[in-house]
Amino acid sequence: MRLFGEGTHFRRLAILAVFVIWVVIISLPVLGLLLAMNGELALTISEHNEYRVWLLMDDEERGIGWSSKNMFSDNLNNNCVINRVNFILWEGDSENVNTFYCECYSGNNGELEYTSAQACSINY
Repeated sequence: MRLFGEGTHFRRLAILAVFVIWVVIISLPVLGLLLAMNGELALTISEHNEYRVWLLMDDEERGIGWSSKNMFSDNLNNNCVINRVNFILWEGDSENVNTFYCECYSGNNGELEYTSAQACSINY
């Protein structure tokens, strides 16, 4: 049985996997350059779903921060947005800097109205 013979599916999958890994490795310096030039990168999918990475360049703290905002429903009338904020610091105090919190909204007539900031009812 020839695994890497000409025209085999395994060979095609292996070439595709190597290509995807190569594209990821090549794109890392470009993303790093964009982060250094702009100070942050953000991907906003919707009002309540977004991802953000930014540089911390304060006098006392230096590092990278990232946050994500994702909506979930804990019941039919209550929608919550969980916000996660994380940091990797190479200068400064990195103890207890990561956090998450929830903002809950109730749905009235298809519109969301802010109700409270509460502890999440699900474990993350």
